[in-house]
Amino acid sequence: MEDSGLKRVVVTGGNTGIGFALCKQLLTEDNCFVYLCSRNQERGTAAVAEIQAAYPAHKERIHLVLVDTSVPDSIVAAAEAVREHLGTHKLYAIVNNAGVGLATRTSKQALLDTNFWGPKRMVDAFMPMLQDAGRVVHVGSGAGPMWLKKQSEDEIKFLSTEHTWEELEQFVIKRMATTDDFGDYGLSKSALACLGMTQARVYPSITFSTVSPGFINTKLVAGFGATKPPEEGTVSIRHCLFQPLPGNGWFWGSDAKRSPLHTTRDPGTPEYKGE
Repeated sequence: MEDSGLKRVVVTGGNTGIGFALCKQLLTEDNCFVYLCSRNQERGTAAVAEIQAAYPAHKERIHLVLVDTSVPDSIVAAAEAVREHLGTHKLYAIVNNAGVGLATRTSKQALLDTNFWGPKRMVDAFMPMLQDAGRVVHVGSGAGPMWLKKQSEDEIKFLSTEHTWEELEQFVIKRMATTDDFGDYGLSKSALACLGMTQARVYPSITFSTVSPGFINTKLVAGFGATKPPEEGTVSIRHCLFQPLPGNGWFWGSDAKRSPLHTTRDPGTPEYKGE
């Protein structure tokens, strides 16, 4: 990797949907070296080949990383592979985009492994490679606030403030036992945003953000009526990757405006100003 000025970014779930769109944009518009992460060798190889064929001038700036973010050992192996590939360079950012739920029906355990424990384990494994003032973006969902606003005052307060990892993990495990399919997903995304707040306190030199990409036509919401293409789901991600941010651990709406965790905020409405 001859250009030491490149921003090096890891993107999980990079072979499809919003992750795939983001990888293309990072490569061609944001002067990045992209580690496209896929849990499947064949699909990952095809995704990288498609991008290299479309943008041959940038073909040396994308690298496939195999990782199943629901499997701890896979994350450890992926981190070692990236560490070896980086050499003396540092990562600029991690984008925890991989997610399951809703139309991609799965078990409660698999959902938590991917949507909640996966991002935590990715940060733990890749943090030593992040540069000072690096960034971490968790791809959350508007389903998080949509679910949380209907819960008890105590639960709203809990998931709207930072906690220790142990406190958050215990809450999520206990609460997940009582949720339905939509609640499973909404809880996992609310908990992910809370995780971002907690990580911002633990790693104050790194800027953490959790974002809603919007109602985007991906496999996750297949059949739900979403029409916006994946390329429109990267606005808040790229904002939180590259723009100056006035706070750490915040939740951002799909229009790249700060949004609350405890209730919904529609794009285009006033930005959230709370604590």
